[in-house]
Amino acid sequence: MYIRRFQGRPRMMLVTMLTAVWLVTIVGGFAVLANHSLSPGRQHRPPRHWPAASVIACSATSASLVMFIHPDCPCALASLGELDRLIARHADRLHVSLLVYERLSNQPRRQPPPAVNGVSMILDVGGREALRFGAATSGQVALYDAAGLLQFNGGITVARGHAGDSDGTAAIDAILRGEEPAVRQTPVFGCSIVDHDRRP
Repeated sequence: MYIRRFQGRPRMMLVTMLTAVWLVTIVGGFAVLANHSLSPGRQHRPPRHWPAASVIACSATSASLVMFIHPDCPCALASLGELDRLIARHADRLHVSLLVYERLSNQPRRQPPPAVNGVSMILDVGGREALRFGAATSGQVALYDAAGLLQFNGGITVARGHAGDSDGTAAIDAILRGEEPAVRQTPVFGCSIVDHDRRP
């Protein structure tokens, strides 16, 4: 009887150890994913006044919103979904331009992102417009009033690739309603616009 109990212990210890290793691996994997999902990209402040050299015209009758995305960024779909929701709520007082990065090369053009209603889609060859507006991360938004003054900049998603109510959309909603927003800058969750091509 004593020998049987002794012989069963190593097997039980092995099962316990394997279970512990499995749990640590799973928890560690989720922690890495969560850390990446909640890590914002680089962000620069757009110019206070609408850049005069921009090929995009600032609306003189409504607010102008520009969004910059990289077509290969998987997080872009969530940003476009939130943009679509904003347009649905404020179509009559918001002029929207979507700048899609395209690198300088002789290669065939990339597939454009899904269309968003009420948006002027512009290819940003070489990221020139992104540079003018200080946009470094896919999903970055800048909102200017009819006088061409910056009112908000940042992201409109809660994390990388995650749609839903965010501080960014709440701020834009408030500004377009003529209210003071809780914040005027939020983190941007997405891929680097210009450097994305050089990353795996």
